[in-house]
Amino acid sequence: MAQFVFAGTQALNGGGMRYTFGGADANAVVAAVGEYFARRGYSLEEGTPVNGMYGKGSAAGRALLGGFATRFKFKVAVYSGEGVAVLDFSKGMSGVAGGAIGAAKMAKEFTTIQEELKAL
Repeated sequence: MAQFVFAGTQALNGGGMRYTFGGADANAVVAAVGEYFARRGYSLEEGTPVNGMYGKGSAAGRALLGGFATRFKFKVAVYSGEGVAVLDFSKGMSGVAGGAIGAAKMAKEFTTIQEELKAL
């Protein structure tokens, strides 16, 4: 289990969320975020664990089947602040390519992850 404490959130422009964790360096938060996404079936698709995109599902499946196919993609960035580690989390795609069903699924997944990241 992580050896740091959730200290708060701040909404970011564009709909993302900033999480602040006390008692940890950025490397500990990077490891916890990677483990969290792996448990949920995500893999790092772009960038690095410090600043990258975690995705799940098939982009081709989404193109062919629309909202009936699972496809999610989220951006994370972790860095050190003044005595804290900071995680920025945002959508890496809108979900609109899957129509109303895809957008609704994306919104639900985004909200679920936003809440669960508080418990890293």
